Amino acid sequence: MIDKIKRIVALAVCMCLIVSLAACGHENESEISELSAEISQEEKKQDDKEIEEAVKNLEKMKDTSNKVKNVSMELFKESVSEGKNSMISPVSILMAMAMAENGAASGSRTQIEKAFGCTTEELSDWLKNWMTSLKTGENTRMNVANSFWFRDTEGLKVKENYLKTIKACLDAQAYKAPLDAGTRDEINNWCDENTYGMIKKIIQEISPEDMAIIINATAFEGAWLVPYEEYQVEEGESFYTEDGSEEKADML
Repeated sequence: MIDKIKRIVALAVCMCLIVSLAACGHENESEISELSAEISQEEKKQDDKEIEEAVKNLEKMKDTSNKVKNVSMELFKESVSEGKNSMISPVSILMAMAMAENGAASGSRTQIEKAFGCTTEELSDWLKNWMTSLKTGENTRMNVANSFWFRDTEGLKVKENYLKTIKACLDAQAYKAPLDAGTRDEINNWCDENTYGMIKKIIQEISPEDMAIIINATAFEGAWLVPYEEYQVEEGESFYTEDGSEEKADML
């Protein structure tokens, strides 16, 4: 009889333990579900925040792109000479000016920003994104390179933060040099290498008064998707200018 009672008590204890464990299991499951819901909410908030930030950045880049286009058109207009052909690269000018702008004092920087219609940071970020977005194909190649050459003299102190900034934003190489005839040759060799040999000499002489030289090299070379033949070129065709006068020109 006593053994039977013991067994009944033991069974009751086991049942209570099982019920308790089951209750704890349900409580844990409930806590886990609540925690998962909280995590999901936080992740959603973070995702929404990142999407909102990305949209703002895209809108900002689009706005800067329009400003860059406007500046480029003004540069083209200013470069036109009566009766002469002219060719410029607005992006080269913007690259060089961005390097100068990042090192300019507040007054000079404000004037440059006013001329370009965008802040130093906006222009630098736009140029950085433009450089990283460049793509080449099987029959095309393109290279964009920037460099900053400064005189090795006690009278000139170039801030390390400036060199880091132009490196991070524009991938600019910095060279401390005597800025003499030897440096001139180094600069021309640098230009030759970074333009696939298309521009072998960018500067003729360096003045003793020059303290720093900023250079951008932008080179593009690509084959025609559909090459044309010599027989397709017509010589002496009539071309009418803006004022209606006729000129002879070779046409494809």
